[in-house]
Amino acid sequence: MPPKIQAYSEKVGKWGFIAAGVTWALTRNPLRAIAVLLAANPRVITVPTEYAWDQAELVSEDREYLVPEKGSLSQLARTKTMLFEDSSLLFNHPEIKEIQCIAAQEQDADQAVCLAASLMQKSRHPWKEEVYSKAKQTCRTIRTAFHVEEARQGLKGKVLDSQVIIGSGKFLQEHGIHCDAYELKAKRLVRGGYDVLFVGKQGKARGECLGFLARLRQSGVNEYGADAAAFRKKGWQLGLLNNSMHISADELFQSRLDTSWLSLEQGEVMERIAALKQQGEEVLLVTGHTKNPLYPLYQEAGIPSISTHDLQRIQESVRYAERTDQTVNEHVSISKKWNIFGSALAMLGMISAPVANLIGDALSLVFMSRTKSKSETLLPPPNMTYMDEAAVTSEVLAWHQLPNELVLGSFQTNLQTGLTADQVAAIRSQYGPNRLDSRKPTPWLVSYLGQFKEFTTLILLGTSVLAFLPGEYLTEWRWGLSCLLMLPSVRFRNAKRKRL
Repeated sequence: MPPKIQAYSEKVGKWGFIAAGVTWALTRNPLRAIAVLLAANPRVITVPTEYAWDQAELVSEDREYLVPEKGSLSQLARTKTMLFEDSSLLFNHPEIKEIQCIAAQEQDADQAVCLAASLMQKSRHPWKEEVYSKAKQTCRTIRTAFHVEEARQGLKGKVLDSQVIIGSGKFLQEHGIHCDAYELKAKRLVRGGYDVLFVGKQGKARGECLGFLARLRQSGVNEYGADAAAFRKKGWQLGLLNNSMHISADELFQSRLDTSWLSLEQGEVMERIAALKQQGEEVLLVTGHTKNPLYPLYQEAGIPSISTHDLQRIQESVRYAERTDQTVNEHVSISKKWNIFGSALAMLGMISAPVANLIGDALSLVFMSRTKSKSETLLPPPNMTYMDEAAVTSEVLAWHQLPNELVLGSFQTNLQTGLTADQVAAIRSQYGPNRLDSRKPTPWLVSYLGQFKEFTTLILLGTSVLAFLPGEYLTEWRWGLSCLLMLPSVRFRNAKRKRL
């Protein structure tokens, strides 16, 4: 049940009991109070909504629509945020050209490259191989780095007696190293498609920026990134949880990816997802072929997820879920109006309890019938074509293509005389008679009486019988006692059915 509809049903149920109590106190008429309760009953929307999503799940299973793991079509209809585990799921591995080092002096450039290579050898940085190759060309000694720490914005570690820091300008600034002298040139290169890493070191005296490394990269989004763009056109937000490829901020911005998730720790990500759920919005996690170590935590939290190769298939499921959700919302709008105006009419005595129940049941049946009709009129998924059927049936022997003699010989029959009586008896004993078994039709009276199984309908039937009794046999206190016993019975039965 969608949270908004669940909240509405609880709210209108409480107000219905209050309105029924006020009506009873003012009119001293328990039947009118029951009419108010029935008119305000939220089952006119809760029952069709449950049916609508159950029907949607049935149709999706029949048509092989993809449903996210730990998710449902109802959740998919409320999803507006798609989170990708890593940038490698969306971008091609870049074609890297030779790394350049920009520094004030040539010796500073060689030192910056060698220090960067020392740190990167102890890390998983994607520039590691290129920087190490560049450092070997300088003919300088590549020292061993110690206490190397990796962060989102860069690396830091100890080489000889100096603390070496590599990363963005902001990362170096946080460690007391300012790279203002190189900032303008670095920005120009970034606008030209380069990635930039500043290199600095902290000695005993003060921090010093040695320069920066730059590399031209040509990545671009991959096929999965193109599939994800279709969701962005629908108004979805595409978020990134990790940027292992160190895609530049400008390129991420151009791809319209929400980078605010990158600065969040694991616990903060879960809190943000929980906050979105409280607002009635769901989140869809997209994973790679190799599961992230944090994936079990997301699964335990019940976050729906799919893999990248399912991005195309899930689009059909989203379309179907949104259409079902639109139908449900149309029914909710009508039900809200009925709950308000129906309760008002019942309070004024303009409609009786049986009529209020009849209208509610009629609306529920109309909603369910409309839902079933709409779900069945949807076109089949694109991959279901007659070519698929032909592929399946092609494995069966094509008797119409065989010569007559071969077919007659296979069935041991004669074209003039046909099958003998013994052959017919043998074939019937093996395959049974050549007819389809049909179900025995249900008598119309049984079908009609089966409509009276609903619990509230039985209550109204009982009150209708009591209404025919003379007044001296049914005093006011007996009416009150009857209503007092019947209303808790309804609530007890509904609670028991939910537990089951």
